[in-house]
Amino acid sequence: MKVYEGSSDKCSQGQLLDEGVVQVMKLGKFLKSAYPDFLNDKNLPNTYLYSTDTQRTFATINVLLAQLYSRAKGRGPFNVHTRDFNDDFFALNIPGCRRFVDLRTSFHLTDSYKEITASPEYRECDRRWQEEFGTPLQLSQADDCLLSAYCSRSTLPGGKRVDPKLLACVTNASFELRAIKLGGVANSSYVEDGQKICQLGTYHVVEAIKDTVFKKLHVAGLYSIHDETYVCLLSSFGIWDGVWPKYTSVIALEFYSDGVVRVVRDGAEIGILDEKLALSLFQKNEDVESFCKV
Repeated sequence: MKVYEGSSDKCSQGQLLDEGVVQVMKLGKFLKSAYPDFLNDKNLPNTYLYSTDTQRTFATINVLLAQLYSRAKGRGPFNVHTRDFNDDFFALNIPGCRRFVDLRTSFHLTDSYKEITASPEYRECDRRWQEEFGTPLQLSQADDCLLSAYCSRSTLPGGKRVDPKLLACVTNASFELRAIKLGGVANSSYVEDGQKICQLGTYHVVEAIKDTVFKKLHVAGLYSIHDETYVCLLSSFGIWDGVWPKYTSVIALEFYSDGVVRVVRDGAEIGILDEKLALSLFQKNEDVESFCKV
């Protein structure tokens, strides 16, 4: 069993920023007002709670629960489910499926990736990065590194503070590349593989929601996940508008007794789907197993 201990007095790579805490508190108040019949003290024991195994998502759901449930103050720890990150399909991983890992990592070899990283904008971003750190830009670590420096209010090597233009270009490049990687750019050479990543990855996400909420008769499920999982859910439903989600952006899947699924993004309805049709948009288990056996 892992125990999450709040670390508001510390600053580490990947930690939730102070501004993020304020945003989650606002989100909790919104959800409580939007779903008072479900998210209340009485239903807390019958609400399924899940977080991916990272500091930021643990912190997010911790702050969120404290806002949703008044008796959270002064009580023991919440029982939040999680898995090892590499085995967690809520982090878009398929346990034991090497081919899926290869599919995701092969994006770095595509023409789309090479075109963006060779663009004048990216080169300028890389130049700024090397001026600050003396090493080539690596997007997989760059945004966390810069945000951690911002969090601690520390200076960078040479006594400089975080350059807002550098943070902006790193963030923009990261979002643009990930949008292509997940099949969200129609003219990309990677669009077919990107859509497959989303369909294969989110099959397990939907199955987990069905198993934990419906089969075990929970009144609701709260999941603290990552932006790529968020994008893939909407993409697999065919309703992603190409706008990358901001922190504390939320998807609500409302299942009604007549078989209708209402999809709500940040408080606004973005789709009405038939339950059977909606879930059939995802890859079947046989397809996932067949893909991973090859």
